[in-house]
Amino acid sequence: MQKRDAEYVNPNPKARIFILAVILILFFLMALILPELKSIQPSNEATPAEINQAIVRLDSFLSRLVTFTVIVSLLISLYFIHLAFKISQSDRFPPPNFFVIRRTRVRHGQQARWYARLSLFVVLLSWLPVLVLLYLQWIIQTQLY
Repeated sequence: MQKRDAEYVNPNPKARIFILAVILILFFLMALILPELKSIQPSNEATPAEINQAIVRLDSFLSRLVTFTVIVSLLISLYFIHLAFKISQSDRFPPPNFFVIRRTRVRHGQQARWYARLSLFVVLLSWLPVLVLLYLQWIIQTQLY
């Protein structure tokens, strides 16, 4: 029975609080963003000048959103690159001294290396929203101005 307990990492309350705080911050940011999006949308009877104003506000909004998304993607990338590096170093997932939010079985060898590759894949995925937003901004600046 003792060996079985050694193969698991128990959750850390600080990690759960951190995840909850991040989720609450994201909901708060969404609550701030939604009214701004509604203010950008012109009415059906809008004049060409009002439509142009809405396009300028949308471009400004997308610039701020791209900046925020780059920062978030950078933080996610740094965390998951660090995680992949620690997994590769220790040949264990989760690496020693890493917090987990639920009871997690320790994996070694090939399974651990699979998690390291998965972490690097998450890094690539974290930049996808940045690319999409930059593409939308490019469309606005080249097609609508």
